[in-house]
Amino acid sequence: MKFSYKIFIKRYAKGFFFLVFNSKKEIFLKNEIEKIFFLIRKNYIKKIILNLNTHFLKKKEKIIFFKRLMISNFLLKLIKLLINRELFFIYICLEYIKILKQKLSIIDLFFLSKKPIIKYNIIFILKKIDKTYIINNNNNNNLIGGFLLKGEYQYCNFTINNFLKKIKNYVGYKIC
Repeated sequence: MKFSYKIFIKRYAKGFFFLVFNSKKEIFLKNEIEKIFFLIRKNYIKKIILNLNTHFLKKKEKIIFFKRLMISNFLLKLIKLLINRELFFIYICLEYIKILKQKLSIIDLFFLSKKPIIKYNIIFILKKIDKTYIINNNNNNNLIGGFLLKGEYQYCNFTINNFLKKIKNYVGYKIC
């Protein structure tokens, strides 16, 4: 990998990190990651990008479209990276995880997925990073997608199941 490309990835990862942690929302990271995994699972991403790349829409119509989907501009950029440059997106995420682990003193990061993860691609990338990450690729019916983040004394649940439970509780509360 070229040196300029590494600097480019670090710049994106640091920008991603500061954007997340300078946000006033406390659970910004959790919400954005859960939205991404939810959209990937439901296969809405390509439809969203096809609709947003149309040039005949006016700015007001685009804003209304964003509000209907409840997708932030930041999330849309992440989704475009995921589709257009998948390997580049993985590099940025891994660099972001490295920065996140340094700042929050996280011990382990577990990737959990319903669909099989291509291990050799991820392991090849992870060999270039100093710290080790544990990749859990077990098929578990309770986990739809996302990952668990292990800190010193607690786990943070970033799985879709957790996200869907919160939506169900919120909708049930609003109806009653």
